[in-house]
Amino acid sequence: MQEMELQIPSRRGSRIPATLTLPEGQGPFPLVALVHGFAGSRQEGGGYPREAEALAGAGIAAIRMDFAGCGDSQESFRHATLGEMAEDVVCCVEYAWAHAPIHRGRLGLQGMSLGGRIVMELINNGQLPVAAAALISPAADNSVLIPLFGSEAGFYAAYDQAKRDGFYHYYDELIQVWLDIDIEWFTQVLERDTLGSARPFPGPMQVVWAADDTVVPPTISRKAAEAYGAPMVEITGDGHSFGCYSDRADVLQRLVDCQRDFFSRALLG
Repeated sequence: MQEMELQIPSRRGSRIPATLTLPEGQGPFPLVALVHGFAGSRQEGGGYPREAEALAGAGIAAIRMDFAGCGDSQESFRHATLGEMAEDVVCCVEYAWAHAPIHRGRLGLQGMSLGGRIVMELINNGQLPVAAAALISPAADNSVLIPLFGSEAGFYAAYDQAKRDGFYHYYDELIQVWLDIDIEWFTQVLERDTLGSARPFPGPMQVVWAADDTVVPPTISRKAAEAYGAPMVEITGDGHSFGCYSDRADVLQRLVDCQRDFFSRALLG
């Protein structure tokens, strides 16, 4: 396995911190882009490096990136809008195609939480030739994002402040940092009906969910699965974390095995 730490040019003139993991051998390899959730990072609490290693062991390359204001990114979180996050995924995939022995016709996307919504955006808009996709408790509609602000009233109060100031100063209790959420984030979230724009996906796809997930209720995962005509896979035991942000190594191992096996079937044939 070979791992490369990269600074990939974005379309807005900045740099995207990314990690490209390649299997042993000459390739060309299938590629899976691992997309993190709201205010997360390309490590996704330690889960994504484990999965990238497992994919490499199966002969599949993986690329994972930090969105603006996340992880090692030097940008403001104001650039972490739905559109810019989707563009960053495209930039990273295109970089891997250009600089590594990657099979362009065997691209997989995986998104966790809000990352799942980004994957849905990419599929819906046809921005990438996606051969296989996996959604992990996707934040598929706004009913999942509004609670970030405490209530619907809190969400619209934050939106009003963003309309006045250009951004909303938000405190993320999980990672204990202040984030500036741009007005464009609110505008895109309200104007883009990501779930309503979904159509059955022609390739292999799965939606991972947890019965004890209180962040993205199982009903939302089920709606996404139904919209794309995808089967659901249950990994219950650690809620929305799936072992990535806790000491539940057993749950994380189930997730890693599940995703490795899925993409192996879908991309290696």
